[in-house]
Amino acid sequence: MARHLKPLVQRWSSRVFSVELDGAPLYFGIREKLRGATVLPAVFSRLQKEDRCYSLLVCSRDRIRGDRFHWELRDKLLKDLPPGSDVATMSSFLPDEKGSLVKGYFFKSRAENSPLIDGILSDLEHTDPVLVCSYSQSEDGQQWTQSLWSHAEKKQMKFYVVPSEAPKHHPSALNMINSDVFYSLDEACDVLKKCLMFFFYCNFIANKGKTTLTESLRDSLGATLLRSPPQCLSTWRARFDREPPIIRRAFYAVGNYITAEQICQESAKSPVIVDRYNSKRCCG
Repeated sequence: MARHLKPLVQRWSSRVFSVELDGAPLYFGIREKLRGATVLPAVFSRLQKEDRCYSLLVCSRDRIRGDRFHWELRDKLLKDLPPGSDVATMSSFLPDEKGSLVKGYFFKSRAENSPLIDGILSDLEHTDPVLVCSYSQSEDGQQWTQSLWSHAEKKQMKFYVVPSEAPKHHPSALNMINSDVFYSLDEACDVLKKCLMFFFYCNFIANKGKTTLTESLRDSLGATLLRSPPQCLSTWRARFDREPPIIRRAFYAVGNYITAEQICQESAKSPVIVDRYNSKRCCG
């Protein structure tokens, strides 16, 4: 197991897992030992007897590479997995602990597809920054077990799946800082510098359409019309719109910072109207 994963695995049984189904998070925990009867967690209650489940959590040391891999992993799973796998968004975290959130995916499969699934996940585990877990149920269907894979140690750590309450503080809120929100121009630029290796030069044709409302307001008020992203970045907009959230948000954050400087300069001379200057692109 990679060195940077060992601290995470050492506290594995303290983590809570969240699976997004039908737009709502369903939580479960794990225990090394089972004490008495437990209620079946909701995420497992709708499964059939022959179903098996799997999860992949992206745990890269490189923030940019990890976000890019997570972004591309869903497409890979949807392409490679058998029909009916129902790939869902998943995360894992330590309750009320900042910086503990890791993201990934959860899916199910029929028992007859196990050799195919095991091969796909084994390849991912060997070559990519993921932790792989498989889930199997007892003969009576009342208890599920999680197996944490470790190809390096050639063994699986096994845990009992148990219910877990919703966290007091949503893990995304605790992990917002140092995530996909940028608090300065330098932070946004740093992300773009780190991802330069992923880009190649392309010549895009800028969108020449005009926003009627902003044009009319400019003429009526005698104002200066600015746009975000500014002209110096506009030819790259189409390219960055296809990127993972962390890179896309960094691009729009840089554009807003540049536009903010332009607003300061122009507002001393006339009213200023800005087209597309808002936080949506930096957060969505």
